[in-house]
Amino acid sequence: MSRFAPDLDLQHRLVKRSIIMLTVVFVISLLSFAGWMFSVEWLKHPISGLVAMNPLTSLCFVGLVIALRFKLKYKGKRSHGAFADSIAVIVLVITFSKLLALAAGWDYSLDQLIFFNEVNSDTVSGFTNRMAPNTALCFGLLAVGVLFFHKLQRFFLIAAQTATVLVLMVAVFSILGYIFGAKEFYEVQNYIPMALSSGICFFLFSLAILFASPGTGIMQQLTSKYSGSFIAWRLFLPAFILPVLIGLFRLWGQRSGLYNLEFGSALFVTSMILFFLSLIWVNTLLLNRREQSQEEIIAEKNYMANLVEQTSDAILSTDPYLNIMSWNNGAEEIYGYKKEEVMGKPLGSFLKSTLDPETSEKLLADLNKRGYYNAEYIFFNKQQQPVNVQASVTVLKNQEHQITGYVAVHRDISERKQLEKQLKEFNNQLEIQVKEKTAELRDVFERISDAFIGVDNDYNVVYINKRAELLFNISSDQLTNTSVYKLFSTTEGEVERAIKETFISREYVYLETWLAQFQKWFELNVYPSPSGLSIYIRDITIRKKALLELNASEEKYRLFFENSMDGILLTDGKGQIFSANKAATEIFGMTEEEICSGGRPAILDETDPNWPKFFDARNRYGKAQGELRHFRKNGSTFLAEITSVKFKNASGEEQTNTIIRDITERKRAEEDLNESYQQIRRLTAYLQKVREDERAHIAREIHDELGQQLTVMKMDVSWMKKKIKNGDVNAVPAKMDELQEILDGTVSTVRRIATDLRPSLLDDIGLIAAIEWEVDMFTKRTGIKVNLSKPESAVTMPDESVTGLFRILQESLTNIIRHASASQVDIHLENQNNDFILYIEDNGKGFDMNTVAGKKTLGLLGMKERSAMMRGIFTINSEPLKGTKLEVRVPLS
Repeated sequence: MSRFAPDLDLQHRLVKRSIIMLTVVFVISLLSFAGWMFSVEWLKHPISGLVAMNPLTSLCFVGLVIALRFKLKYKGKRSHGAFADSIAVIVLVITFSKLLALAAGWDYSLDQLIFFNEVNSDTVSGFTNRMAPNTALCFGLLAVGVLFFHKLQRFFLIAAQTATVLVLMVAVFSILGYIFGAKEFYEVQNYIPMALSSGICFFLFSLAILFASPGTGIMQQLTSKYSGSFIAWRLFLPAFILPVLIGLFRLWGQRSGLYNLEFGSALFVTSMILFFLSLIWVNTLLLNRREQSQEEIIAEKNYMANLVEQTSDAILSTDPYLNIMSWNNGAEEIYGYKKEEVMGKPLGSFLKSTLDPETSEKLLADLNKRGYYNAEYIFFNKQQQPVNVQASVTVLKNQEHQITGYVAVHRDISERKQLEKQLKEFNNQLEIQVKEKTAELRDVFERISDAFIGVDNDYNVVYINKRAELLFNISSDQLTNTSVYKLFSTTEGEVERAIKETFISREYVYLETWLAQFQKWFELNVYPSPSGLSIYIRDITIRKKALLELNASEEKYRLFFENSMDGILLTDGKGQIFSANKAATEIFGMTEEEICSGGRPAILDETDPNWPKFFDARNRYGKAQGELRHFRKNGSTFLAEITSVKFKNASGEEQTNTIIRDITERKRAEEDLNESYQQIRRLTAYLQKVREDERAHIAREIHDELGQQLTVMKMDVSWMKKKIKNGDVNAVPAKMDELQEILDGTVSTVRRIATDLRPSLLDDIGLIAAIEWEVDMFTKRTGIKVNLSKPESAVTMPDESVTGLFRILQESLTNIIRHASASQVDIHLENQNNDFILYIEDNGKGFDMNTVAGKKTLGLLGMKERSAMMRGIFTINSEPLKGTKLEVRVPLS
């Protein structure tokens, strides 16, 4: 398991909390023991009616607390560790003997020796107070955890933390059992249950063991500086407390009669959904903030990189083995070597100095010890010309204080050295040529780019050049003949010490310091001379901030790369992969080494027709986005959304940054949605056709039957009119009788057509009677036997449900006539748990469900949609030669 950067402040707080938890366990155990000793009932039974903590249990807790405190306080001391281990062994022997006695059926009386009479007279629910089996098991596991505590070997660490986590789980089960009244959670078969106070102590003690070693095992995942640990600590408490509170609220409401079981279950599920949605929202908020900060870090990194490149000083960095890792433009100008010539090469292989190997090794050892070094050296450039440099070297270390590299800043001081040489010559001839050389010397100081201050042996300023006046915003008249400490006053007094050290040692001193009165960083080069000091000053605020912020931005980018939710790959244009983050390894099911060694062909399906377009767009525009098919390690393929951007690394080589997001589930959802749309279109067309067929049928019925009957009645009325007009009224009564028979037939026809459209029985006497009538008509028409079972009580449901169920029955009977070739049909109508069930089964030839599903049968789809509109559930099962079973379940309300 990889070692994560720890959050030391969090780990320190967890150790403190573990001590508090141990103190609470110690106090609870002592109070329980005092209750037995002094017969104080409320100390033995804080909650009346519950089992009390056994005296032996109290002593075992006290002993384990003492043992663990000794191991925490006297870590590394063998005598104290042996004492703690002996206590743990005693507890382990006691609990092992208890478990062995329970398994063998022996009479174990050790837990009755202390306060014998009081223990045997204390009974709850028929149980005599003894040590419970699950209590003994937890003590054994805790003793193992204490014995192996602070053991560095992997086996002991896994054993200790596994035993502790098991105890934590048992304790949580026991506490939840008491909260929800579930005896099975804290009682083992017919033995005495674990006391509630014992469960609480086990819970606190197991947490104390885990908190006391926060940097090992599973705890190092929760105590790192990364966002996973940050989010985990903020979600643990609500993830544990809120489900318990929701469960208690649900039980309280149900037991109080506020709602029934179904409502309580729905309330519980809804509350849990809202709870987890809230957790998801909080997690999303934290990750979005992190991504926003990463974008700001990248911008800062680019800004600082530009500052480093624009400075005139040589800034270079190496790994711990002095191989070149970065080389700025200033280094190219000073030494003549291009970045491409030196990257990855040992520093000493091309940049030679006047130092011998032995001196170089001593200086390197001193640098590693002090952490930084400032000195002047002579290096030889590419043309083998000597270059005087002022070198400032800083050691880079990681969180474990291991050296990860070096950063060096080299300043070309050849011109300054030449000036110093001239200055020495001026000093030698000062007495003879003071007037001539004074003007020349001043001119030299005014021309140099650094600020210059001359100090006499009394620490007074005797000269300040124009550059210094501009740098400190002070005139030479204000500073001349005043103490140099007036300008360089610092809280730490480091400038004062450096000036005094130069006067005393008469040697050159280099110093980088922060002057609060100017709010700037300055570089001071102090040179001694017989007449005083020469101080060269340069403003290095930008460079100093650049170095510090560059290191910080690189660390932030690394954290973003490792913790991104999307897969990220760094590649070149040929498909070679240099790096893959954790999310990418999870997407492809490969290790980073497997992804890098396999390259692009191992993870990308280059036969995907979109790949050439994507590749061409990235080469043309420098970036591309699209959807491409990829491979996993197991050979399966998946579709991923790809964003790829080209960039140039520090060496000027062209590389690509590719972000991969698995969209398999999104595509599957899109396909399911499209299929649903197609089904709705087919069903709409089918229903339209059914409506038109029904209209045509009604038109034929009206034309063929009602039309003929009305025509006959019209002719009879005309005939009677003529007879009456002619005075022949004797034949009219007979014709009127015939007309009345025709009218009766017409009324029957109208009723039959109306009944076919919607049986009046549905509105008159309800669904059950309408189904009985439909079944009777079905039997008369087809001769197929129908067994109908119906509920004894009346059924009340919405009108749309009555109509829907009746139409599903009609469609089912029509399908039986057309396709089933059945001789018998069973129909069951039933009320069940506020639902109405329509069940239809025939003994026909059946069909293959897979074949019908592929055909997208619209009749079945229509019945399914009718059921959904009634908020019901539609199921159908069939096999060839085994008939068909259909069930519709709809709510009554």
